[in-house]
Amino acid sequence: MDKEIFYVAIARQTDKVVVTHFKHKANFRKAVDEVLAAPDFASAIKPKSRWKLNNADKTFNFQMDEHKMVYIVVTSASYPERIAFALLGELAGQFASSAEKAQKVAEGQLDRTWSRNLKELCLKYSDPDSQGKFSEVRGKIEQVRGKVAESIKLAMENIDKAERLEQDAEDLKHAADKFHNQARAVKCNEIKKNYKMWGLIIGVVVIFIIIIVAVMAGRGGGSSSSGGNSPSRQLLRGFINQQYNS
Repeated sequence: MDKEIFYVAIARQTDKVVVTHFKHKANFRKAVDEVLAAPDFASAIKPKSRWKLNNADKTFNFQMDEHKMVYIVVTSASYPERIAFALLGELAGQFASSAEKAQKVAEGQLDRTWSRNLKELCLKYSDPDSQGKFSEVRGKIEQVRGKVAESIKLAMENIDKAERLEQDAEDLKHAADKFHNQARAVKCNEIKKNYKMWGLIIGVVVIFIIIIVAVMAGRGGGSSSSGGNSPSRQLLRGFINQQYNS
């Protein structure tokens, strides 16, 4: 048997109401109603899951979304399962914006607005071989797109890292310049302190030498002169008084 699509429908799992359907090559509405009403159907399919039922030369494919809307396509048994669920996946994506509204509509109320969409999907997937090739090409495109996106993401991360490193280097340079200036200021202060200390030491040594010289000169003058007011002694006293007053 040829790989064919016979029937497409959308139903509510909660009350088994078919809100819209399309007969592509055969009407399986009654059979779909029987499957939906089966006691074990609710336990067989869960939200965001897939399920299929083989019946002689026909296959009933089901998919449920988070709103408990059931998407159904009836195909020939030879129709590829992967392509059938690709059709249901696309149908669920198209119907997602109407899923909430569909919770309250009556049976068949969406036929007028959705019959065209269902027909277009049936025609689009009527040749599963071409869809398989198309899916393969699309898959490769998605892989390439994913790799390109990953490469762009890595490039952006590298740019961010480079910018952060550049900023860190700039901050480090500023910190180094600040440290260098502070070190130079400290060094200058230490040099000034050393100059002052050495100046003080030299001054003390000079004064000490002068005192020693003056004392020795005073002693020498005392032996040759009986008076205590020799010129050298007077000079020494004047120098000492000058140093004291200063």
